[in-house]
Amino acid sequence: MKITNRGIVLALKNLGAYLGSYTASGIKADPYQFMYGLIIFCLVTIPSDLFLLNHWSNSDKKKKGG
Repeated sequence: MKITNRGIVLALKNLGAYLGSYTASGIKADPYQFMYGLIIFCLVTIPSDLFLLNHWSNSDKKKKGG
Protein backbone atom coordinates (compact mmCIF):
# COMPACT_ATOMS: atom_id res chain seq x y z
CA MET A 1 0.00 0.00 0.00
CA LYS A 2 1.37 3.37 -1.03
CA ILE A 3 1.04 6.25 1.42
CA THR A 4 -0.15 9.41 -0.31
CA ASN A 5 0.02 13.04 0.71
CA ARG A 6 -3.76 13.20 0.94
CA GLY A 7 -3.76 10.22 3.29
CA ILE A 8 -1.20 11.78 5.59
CA VAL A 9 -3.08 15.08 5.67
CA LEU A 10 -6.41 13.39 6.41
CA ALA A 11 -4.86 11.22 9.12
CA LEU A 12 -3.26 14.23 10.80
CA LYS A 13 -6.55 16.12 10.52
CA ASN A 14 -8.38 13.33 12.32
CA LEU A 15 -5.72 13.17 15.01
CA GLY A 16 -5.93 16.93 15.48
CA ALA A 17 -9.71 16.76 15.65
CA TYR A 18 -9.51 14.14 18.38
CA LEU A 19 -7.00 16.11 20.43
CA GLY A 20 -8.91 19.33 19.88
CA SER A 21 -12.21 17.85 20.95
CA TYR A 22 -10.60 16.33 24.03
CA THR A 23 -9.05 19.66 25.00
CA ALA A 24 -12.14 21.73 24.23
CA SER A 25 -14.45 19.48 26.19
CA GLY A 26 -12.58 20.15 29.42
CA ILE A 27 -12.71 16.54 30.56
CA LYS A 28 -10.26 15.72 33.31
CA ALA A 29 -9.61 12.12 32.34
CA ASP A 30 -7.07 9.68 33.63
CA PRO A 31 -3.93 9.94 31.46
CA TYR A 32 -4.01 6.19 30.85
CA GLN A 33 -7.63 6.38 29.74
CA PHE A 34 -6.74 9.24 27.40
CA MET A 35 -3.83 7.31 25.88
CA TYR A 36 -5.99 4.22 25.47
CA GLY A 37 -8.65 6.24 23.65
CA LEU A 38 -6.02 7.95 21.50
CA ILE A 39 -4.40 4.66 20.52
CA ILE A 40 -7.73 3.08 19.61
CA PHE A 41 -8.70 6.18 17.63
CA CYS A 42 -5.38 6.15 15.74
CA LEU A 43 -5.52 2.42 15.05
CA VAL A 44 -8.97 2.80 13.50
CA THR A 45 -8.81 6.10 11.62
CA ILE A 46 -5.26 6.39 10.29
CA PRO A 47 -5.12 3.07 8.37
CA SER A 48 -8.65 3.54 7.03
CA ASP A 49 -7.91 7.10 5.88
CA LEU A 50 -4.69 6.03 4.18
CA PHE A 51 -6.45 3.10 2.52
CA LEU A 52 -9.34 5.21 1.24
CA LEU A 53 -7.15 8.01 -0.04
CA ASN A 54 -4.89 5.51 -1.76
CA HIS A 55 -7.91 4.32 -3.73
CA TRP A 56 -9.00 7.89 -4.43
CA SER A 57 -5.59 8.79 -5.82
CA ASN A 58 -5.50 5.62 -7.93
CA SER A 59 -8.92 6.40 -9.37
CA ASP A 60 -7.73 9.93 -10.23
CA LYS A 61 -4.80 8.44 -12.16
CA LYS A 62 -7.11 6.08 -14.05
CA LYS A 63 -9.40 8.96 -15.03
CA LYS A 64 -6.43 10.95 -16.32
CA GLY A 65 -5.17 7.97 -18.25
CA GLY A 66 -1.94 7.58 -16.32
